[in-house]
Amino acid sequence: MEHDDCTALVTLTRADIIESIHYGAFTLVDRQGNLVASQGNPETLTYPRSSMKPLQVIPFIENKGHKKFKLTLEETAIMCASHHGTDAHVAVLKSMHQKSALTYPTLNAVYTGQPIKPRQMPCAPAQKSLIPIGITAPVSIQVC
Repeated sequence: MEHDDCTALVTLTRADIIESIHYGAFTLVDRQGNLVASQGNPETLTYPRSSMKPLQVIPFIENKGHKKFKLTLEETAIMCASHHGTDAHVAVLKSMHQKSALTYPTLNAVYTGQPIKPRQMPCAPAQKSLIPIGITAPVSIQVC
């Protein structure tokens, strides 16, 4: 992505002073692929990385996985995000994993060869929370 592919999308102010300007590009298409709206260069290719996490949880929500496992809003939210492995984040993940009967052998399989604890890895909530999707929906998802 080149600098001139982007445009100012959001300008944050305090009083009358500009605090920050966030640049980016986006493209919105209809089901047929026709351009509906865009800002910046609509032909720009990017790697979406963690921004896909909320979209990857959609099949889980559509198939009532959050209800099946009686997940709290906090547990559902962490499925859609990266985290820093704080004690608070790990507590949410532990609770979620207990509800879905995930075990450490299952979770560790996701991180074969990684030197850090699985629940503390930034992509952990997305990868591990998506494991129950296989129980609720026949989909194949790869994250991170």
